[in-house]
Amino acid sequence: SKKGSQMKNILLASAILTALVSSNALAEDAKTSGAYAGADLGYSRVKNDAQEVANGLVSELGGSVIVTQDSGVAVGRLFAGYNINENIAVELGYLHTADINLNAAGVAGNSVAYTGAADTSIKGVDYAVLIRPSASTGLNGVFAKVGGHSLKASTDMSLTGTSTVSFNDSVKGSGFLLGLGYQAPISSNIDARATYTYYDNVAGEDGHANVFSLGILAKF
Repeated sequence: SKKGSQMKNILLASAILTALVSSNALAEDAKTSGAYAGADLGYSRVKNDAQEVANGLVSELGGSVIVTQDSGVAVGRLFAGYNINENIAVELGYLHTADINLNAAGVAGNSVAYTGAADTSIKGVDYAVLIRPSASTGLNGVFAKVGGHSLKASTDMSLTGTSTVSFNDSVKGSGFLLGLGYQAPISSNIDARATYTYYDNVAGEDGHANVFSLGILAKF
């Protein structure tokens, strides 16, 4: 009958709708876990050691000197991670800074003019657990992270007066990190994110870094 046919159509439509809803729900569930990889580009201010270096040069050579140093440095970072569920992820990163440049121009106590330069870069690995609110809160894009790092600072130095002396040095060490960020999708499997990370005890030195970064990642 016509009425029976309409009922079959309604039941068929209901079955298709139910299947689609279930399929979408499974797809959403799948997005809450899985691997991802990406890159960050960041910036950190740098401790100003110009006066300390100037004092050391005057102490050793006498005379006077002017020392200048970069106030900040770019930080590049590659990372990969795994979303265990919608609340927890683990992440491993490799970072490398641009050179932090320091330059000196002075006259020694024996009236010989000299120049000096030092370029320092920092590289190494970090690791962290990322923690997020549940998606139901509407704040799943917000994350906090806690972990550690192992970093090495390498410095190339030269001093030129009547001759040139060059040498290099490196120090390394480990410490903890803390961070806060926000991540948002820009396509079905690509996200953008902004992060602030505090690195304690950088390269084993009695110092720290505050890195502000923007990044992009692909989910697999």
